Amino acid sequence: MHIDLKDMLPKSQPQQTVKLAIDCETGEVLPAQSLLTMTEAEFTDLRRGTLTARNARRKGEDNAFRFMCAICKHPLFFSRRNEGTKNRWFVHDGKSENCPWHEGNRLTPD
Repeated sequence: MHIDLKDMLPKSQPQQTVKLAIDCETGEVLPAQSLLTMTEAEFTDLRRGTLTARNARRKGEDNAFRFMCAICKHPLFFSRRNEGTKNRWFVHDGKSENCPWHEGNRLTPD
């Protein structure tokens, strides 16, 4: 009999690392939780904008930001694991090791 230990672990809920983003077009502060309540069309439109800006930065347009982290001001893009509203989050585009919200940093419960 084969037992897969992964099946015995509790299922984790998606967690937002970056809690707040700044919309570089409007100046509005966007909480990560708001990504979960957007319609698919709204999310897709904003995600395309973040990926367009990301591609422009990769081509040398350093000031092409659509959203940035509210703490470190590093550019962000929107990501999702699959279609639907439960797996949407902000991602730092590149390294921002000094930011406590960077995906590579471990956060404490505090």
